[in-house]
Amino acid sequence: MTLNMEGTKHEKALLVILSYVAGFTAGFLVFGLSQAPALQSNETYTEVAVVDPSASEMVSEEGMTEEAPVVSDTTKEVMYQDGRLMANVNGASVLLSAQLATVDPETAKTFANQGVHEAIPNYLASEEGNFIYYCEQHDSKDSCMNFIYNVSTETIHYVTLDGVKLETPAAVAQSASWNNYGLTINNNTSEAPETPWRLTTRG
Repeated sequence: MTLNMEGTKHEKALLVILSYVAGFTAGFLVFGLSQAPALQSNETYTEVAVVDPSASEMVSEEGMTEEAPVVSDTTKEVMYQDGRLMANVNGASVLLSAQLATVDPETAKTFANQGVHEAIPNYLASEEGNFIYYCEQHDSKDSCMNFIYNVSTETIHYVTLDGVKLETPAAVAQSASWNNYGLTINNNTSEAPETPWRLTTRG
């Protein structure tokens, strides 16, 4: 059964009511949209540090900072998330290395020696959080380059053994640990706690 209200008082009343409802709804939507705050982002993204080919140990002069991600444990000095290895420094994140698959080909070429990785076999902050060790695996080979990030000076250093840049299998990198003397990798320990990236062969 259908109601035919054409030309009746009921039709006119219904049209008036619908007009008020439509006008009220439109006004509410316009008011609501005008009051909605604009989305803003405080995040700043910067490039990963470039290796200086002339430097034997130091990789970059300054860390690359971005807004710190929200993490449940704010005491973490280092974390790996979404293909990025980041140091948590005074509430800001320092991007140490990005996964190769997350960067474009040109960036991958530029940071082929440091700054991008296929995998990170190990990363570990010192007990005081002053230094962060990590090892970048640059391709599918079982080999990674060892680095230390100095939090206080915001610099990345190659880990060296008797003056030679240390490249190790993943299993060796996974054995790295911090102690009172600095960093120990495969029974080789830092020359001094202040320069943990300089390892020396222990007899």
